[in-house]
Amino acid sequence: MSKHVNPQSHHNCDGERFTPKPEEYDSATCGLCGTNMDVQRNVFGPTSFGGAMLKRGHLHDWFECPNRREDWHIQVKKILREAQKTSSTALQELLEKDAKKVLKTRKATKKVYD
Repeated sequence: MSKHVNPQSHHNCDGERFTPKPEEYDSATCGLCGTNMDVQRNVFGPTSFGGAMLKRGHLHDWFECPNRREDWHIQVKKILREAQKTSSTALQELLEKDAKKVLKTRKATKKVYD
């Protein structure tokens, strides 16, 4: 195995959770904060909303960022979503700068809800 991935652009990933085939990767890094993700191997269940609705599952590994529920992590995720949505380059740059500041300190500057 011995493969490592930053799963940010993978189709089964939202940046902070990742569900590849069993044993496909030995480790993964959070696409938001760069932390090594925790892993559970050979999990059986759905990996998508559609799979859950159809009550279908399959064997997969489950990678998840240990910081995912931290206030600063939630704030970074929301700031970066806003940066992607804006049509203003100036606002995008400002938001990305703000996200980098929160990432560097790992302290939320405002309470936000996921």
